[in-house]
Amino acid sequence: MKPQFDHKVLSSFYLWFDDRLTRYGEAVQTGINQQFYYSNLNVDIPSNQVAYYSPDRQLVANGENVPSGVYISGGSFGSSYSFVDQNGNDPTGLLIDFEKGRVVMKEGVGSSLAISGNFDRKTINSYITNETEEELLFNTDFLLADGDDETFLQSVTGLGAPNYTVPAAFLSYNSSINKPFAFGGMQDTKTNIRALIIVNDNFSLDGAMSLFRDSTETCVPLIDFGDFPFGEYFHIKSPPYTYSGLYQTKMDAGAPYAFIEKVGSSKMYDTAGAATTIPQNMRIGFIDFTLSTPRLPKQEIAPPTPTPAPTTTTTTTTAAPFSNTYSVNFDGSNQYGSAPANSAFNFNGDMTLSVWVKFTSIGLYDSLVAVRPGSTPMFNLLIGDSGGNKFLMYCGSDFLYSTTTPVADSWYHVMVTIQSGVVNGSKMYINGSLESSGTLTVTSETGPLELAGLKTAYDDNYLPGKLDEIALWQSALIAGQVTSVYNGGSPDDIESLSPAGWWRMGDDNGGEGSVITDQGTGANNITLYNTPTFSTDVA
Repeated sequence: MKPQFDHKVLSSFYLWFDDRLTRYGEAVQTGINQQFYYSNLNVDIPSNQVAYYSPDRQLVANGENVPSGVYISGGSFGSSYSFVDQNGNDPTGLLIDFEKGRVVMKEGVGSSLAISGNFDRKTINSYITNETEEELLFNTDFLLADGDDETFLQSVTGLGAPNYTVPAAFLSYNSSINKPFAFGGMQDTKTNIRALIIVNDNFSLDGAMSLFRDSTETCVPLIDFGDFPFGEYFHIKSPPYTYSGLYQTKMDAGAPYAFIEKVGSSKMYDTAGAATTIPQNMRIGFIDFTLSTPRLPKQEIAPPTPTPAPTTTTTTTTAAPFSNTYSVNFDGSNQYGSAPANSAFNFNGDMTLSVWVKFTSIGLYDSLVAVRPGSTPMFNLLIGDSGGNKFLMYCGSDFLYSTTTPVADSWYHVMVTIQSGVVNGSKMYINGSLESSGTLTVTSETGPLELAGLKTAYDDNYLPGKLDEIALWQSALIAGQVTSVYNGGSPDDIESLSPAGWWRMGDDNGGEGSVITDQGTGANNITLYNTPTFSTDVA
């Protein structure tokens, strides 16, 4: 089964949790000359690989100075140490498993090597687990991973795969629920994640609980599995890895995120050792996180394949699959499109515009899409001058430019989401990527919609180029919905997002006639003037 939304939330939360614990909580011990020892207790690697384990778990993987390899001697390496890098091309096949504190190599290296490396180790490990709290607390034999403690329990010959070491935090997915959030199928998914904290002193327990109790109103970006920094053996796929860098990249790109809405904590511990079924002398705490994620769940899951019905003589009609076949080509002289003033174009502040465009040539102030109640547009998406020709969203006296300088003969997807009057609440996305944020205010007026040139205000600035798949919403779409509309660079069916206006630019009428039918909820057809032509060159 492929990974689902719940898997993405838990794995993304794990990265955030581990970073907060090690970077902000400083739950690390630095500069350890770590030794690795052979163990045949390998339940999770194939027979053609071997593993050498450290006495500690886990090793710190997050940071600019994390070692990229280890030093090896013995066997074919001889008596002196050689540095072996995890680069994918080394004949040993070396992988550093930071989660289990081990190195994994091809079987041919043997079992008698001496391996060491300079690593930082976590003083509180973190695990994702499917085990119940009862199983962890009552039926698990923990090893205390603390070399400075007199109760250091594990052997110096390495741990082997099956063991957990504490102090540790065990993250588990508890429950979730979807609640209606907005029109168009938008729902708010509430996800509950619990962290079971097992440490050996009150100071560590209180510190961990305080650290995360103060994390409310924090955003956790959802990391796609293709962007997850760790591979199969929890090795870094593209070192170096820093969570802060990954976090900033995702948030700047407007990636979907989970918002930590609430954090609760409680604790228990047994110092007398009387309750032998609970880890003796361990301090135990529970931290419960409630995460909120606005999303469109029905778009994330393809409909299941229906069970074939018994053969009958009944004839059924199947809706045609979505296809994008036509665009409209404007010559830049006097061709344009217009829909009469309608309440669907009264945005009452918030709005979203999506348009695909391919320029034949690019001229300053050439207009793509506008709503014009009077001589001043309510909004106008056009080419503006900001150190070169840029996409410009113009609302009254407010401006928002792209950083992209468009060129002729290339398709662009431009999407602008506006939270009217909100500081930095308006965003411009080019080809699915967030390029700029600013403050735009949309007046609550009704006016005609005009394509490819404001025929009254700017007679000489008609658009030379093609327009395709234009849509308007009377709300500000969120980043995940923008990603859905862009669809990796290929227009897709957006009916589930309930646009107020959606013009397919010829796909509704087979590329014939002079009327573009509105496929949105507003039923505002666009009339083409001065014979622009339909084209099969599409986005």
